[in-house]
Amino acid sequence: METMQRVLVVDGLSETEEVLRQVFEPRGLQVQRIRQGHRSDWTDNPTAVPQVIVLNAENVPASTLPAPEWDGIRRVVIGGRIRVPEERADNCRTLPALFQYGELVSAIECLLQQPAA
Repeated sequence: METMQRVLVVDGLSETEEVLRQVFEPRGLQVQRIRQGHRSDWTDNPTAVPQVIVLNAENVPASTLPAPEWDGIRRVVIGGRIRVPEERADNCRTLPALFQYGELVSAIECLLQQPAA
């Protein structure tokens, strides 16, 4: 059984989810948005683990990141409050808090093309 690829938006704007759905769902990817406190929605279900996490760092307390269950998952971090460890830099893209959706889509596309960790 093949699992669907997923992009998970954490604490982002609902607009971000909608834009990503319009771009990626026609390509066969599922886009889901959750709040930081509700990670169990996907961590309890291994078939729901996303290929890319889009994390709005401006809305998430730095003390909660990075979550251990996110190790090895490619991610886009929006906002400059979180420093990406050097050993994870290949699996992570950062964007400024004021970003363009084209930049976000490009970052996700780039990460999706990389082999899984």
